[in-house]
Amino acid sequence: MRTTKASAIQTSALHLLDADDYHTALLKAIKSAKHRVVVAAMILVWGERTAPIFEALQGAVKRGVAVTILLDNYTRLSAAYHLRPRTTRSERVRRTFETIEQLSSLGATVYCYGKIGLLPHKGRCHVKISIVDDTYYSFGGINIVDQSFSAHDFMFRGENPKIANTLEAIVTDIGTKSPPLPDNEIQLTDQHALLFDGGRPGHSLIYERACELAAQATRLYCVTQFTPSGPLAKLMHETEAVSYFNRPEQLVAPDAWGQAFDQQRYRLPNAYTGTTYIHAKFIIAKLRSGQYASLTGSHNFSYRGVAFGTQEIALYSTDKAVWERLHSYMQALIQP
Repeated sequence: MRTTKASAIQTSALHLLDADDYHTALLKAIKSAKHRVVVAAMILVWGERTAPIFEALQGAVKRGVAVTILLDNYTRLSAAYHLRPRTTRSERVRRTFETIEQLSSLGATVYCYGKIGLLPHKGRCHVKISIVDDTYYSFGGINIVDQSFSAHDFMFRGENPKIANTLEAIVTDIGTKSPPLPDNEIQLTDQHALLFDGGRPGHSLIYERACELAAQATRLYCVTQFTPSGPLAKLMHETEAVSYFNRPEQLVAPDAWGQAFDQQRYRLPNAYTGTTYIHAKFIIAKLRSGQYASLTGSHNFSYRGVAFGTQEIALYSTDKAVWERLHSYMQALIQP
């Protein structure tokens, strides 16, 4: 692990945008972009709600805006992420890559990350980052695919050229350097740090920080797509922890089987009773030191992703304002 100090970087206010608001804000921003657009997600798929985003990207390239796209080749596995309706899966994936090829021919920089092997979840890039000029969207879990905009999920938006540059550099490193990359912690301010998992199997800076929080917490809330597992789950049993995650019947195989297995193995109570799919991933904790700590980003807090060597990004914050935004989101959408 390496730690980078960036004391000159000052964060502006971080705004939490739910999935639908993120779609609206990103589309509007791309249409008015002046000098750069970066869109990085594990999955980018053409569809009814994403088609305007692809069209806006084409318009930006034609206006002379520098456009960069990063997606994982997992996108090609149309059946893997339960596209509906099933009859249009192959057509939507085909149209996706035709559009991406058109963007590349117009001058956009396109990175397709990773290979698909016998274990399709191994060696994936799970990072979510969007940048338009000096506005950045990250530290949430939203993919660019229609169903992502109706799930429980969010992105944080901020405006700061140095942070935007830092995030763009991460995207460029992922796209141009052979994995795994070094894990990295970049100190943004005294209260905010960017954590990056480079994809080394069995290693995760973000997961380690989650374990540290669980070990220090007097009360902890965890919202995530999958059941927390591994050492983190054991630490959560030792503190006052409340977890919200999807039930196995809300997932498709093989994820549903893994969810059922982890629930049985780790026996973490699930407080989620809703029907909307949870794709948000965050931990907020009250620590024995009196601090309010938050860890939010793309990591599901499942040890399976750690073992597979997944690239992830997260924000670690001791800013009570960030804690309160996440707590309010949880109360409004997850707890009911």
